[in-house]
Amino acid sequence: MRHPVLAVVGCVAVLATLTAPFLRMRSAMPDSSALARDSEVRRVDEALADPLRFDPGGASAIPVIVATQGSPLEPATLRSLRTLIAEIEAVPGVEGVRSPARDLDPDALTPEAMQRKMRSEPTASQIRRMMDDDTALLIADNQNPWRSSESARIVTEIRDIEQAGLDTLVGGATAQMVDQVHTLREYGGIAALLVALSNYVILLVAFRAVLVPLKAVLMNAVSLGASYGLLVWVFQDGHFADWLGFVPAEGIDPTIPLVMFAIVFGISMDYEVFLLSRIQEEWKRTGNNRASVTLGLARTGRTITSAALILLVVVGAFMTGDLVYVKQMGLGIAAAIALDATLVRLLLVPATMQLLGAANWWAPRWLQRRA
Repeated sequence: MRHPVLAVVGCVAVLATLTAPFLRMRSAMPDSSALARDSEVRRVDEALADPLRFDPGGASAIPVIVATQGSPLEPATLRSLRTLIAEIEAVPGVEGVRSPARDLDPDALTPEAMQRKMRSEPTASQIRRMMDDDTALLIADNQNPWRSSESARIVTEIRDIEQAGLDTLVGGATAQMVDQVHTLREYGGIAALLVALSNYVILLVAFRAVLVPLKAVLMNAVSLGASYGLLVWVFQDGHFADWLGFVPAEGIDPTIPLVMFAIVFGISMDYEVFLLSRIQEEWKRTGNNRASVTLGLARTGRTITSAALILLVVVGAFMTGDLVYVKQMGLGIAAAIALDATLVRLLLVPATMQLLGAANWWAPRWLQRRA
């Protein structure tokens, strides 16, 4: 309270340093490495992924459904399919494309030879399995692990290929992963904004002040950002991997930040409501900003600290689990609670309220009127 500028600058510097790794957070769907080392599922998955033991292309193969205008066996359609196959094979990382259209070249075979080729094996079986009245299936072989960023890039590049007269749909496990990550990125920000706005409106109505609810939302955001940074530093960069018992991944499960946001924002807001309610009571009684902030912190300190310690014990226990997802949730939420209950509550909140003074409780006249 005596040195609010120094306290704010110091806290922001520490929190910014902790948040910095968050800027390079990558999204990665979890694989079997998220399970315990002795898990049967993990051992089977690692065996299948070993190229010295099994062909890795099976799980990583990328199916492409092609909707054609008419039968895919018509000469004009076959030419378009063969052009599409060549473009897919030109994508870096694609080992080849499986399709009966590869053996059916209308420019090199006579109509009679084409018919004989269609009736002969293995082309006849491939046509039955991979072509329909107006649909063809292409399978792009990919030697990269299906959850890897390289496989995701291949799916994206195949989707960007356009061929006149053909409509393509790319599916498979990798495409599902790409779509999940895209959807979470597209709507995750909207969900976070709705949570923040709804909290602001509730606090605005509760405290009848403009800046105090805004400050509460910002305080929660900075502690959450710092916890995201720690999450990246530990689980993406691999620090303390041996101690916590996990294998560093390419990135963080994309559902983790969104779930953490919802949980941490709610918990942190509880602390803010307890603290600000007591400070507002003293402000209304004395009209002294410095005294109200000091007394509010003193009166709520024991309750908030006790609640934070209980949550830290419960949530921190998640880090002892076998699943990496649970470990990430435990570390992220525990870090946010610890930062919010110490650095933010003890230094940043009182320093900012001291700087703002009476402006903390300013509100337009229409908001000050009570129903």
